[in-house]
Amino acid sequence: MQEDNEKGQDFELDLSEEDLDKDDVIEISPEDPVLSQLDEECEKSNDLLERLQRLQAEFDNYRKRMD
Repeated sequence: MQEDNEKGQDFELDLSEEDLDKDDVIEISPEDPVLSQLDEECEKSNDLLERLQRLQAEFDNYRKRMD
């Protein structure tokens, strides 16, 4: 049991409000417009990549049939 305590030591942080200054607090909005736009563009990019890969596979199959 002594070994378990040494390997995975538990500790607690006291984050009471009185220790924080108002300047230290950063507000993060859950719906950041830049992040939502990035997610949309990533989704579009993934869709286009998937379409390209399917088209390449279809073309490879076509070439094999013609040989």
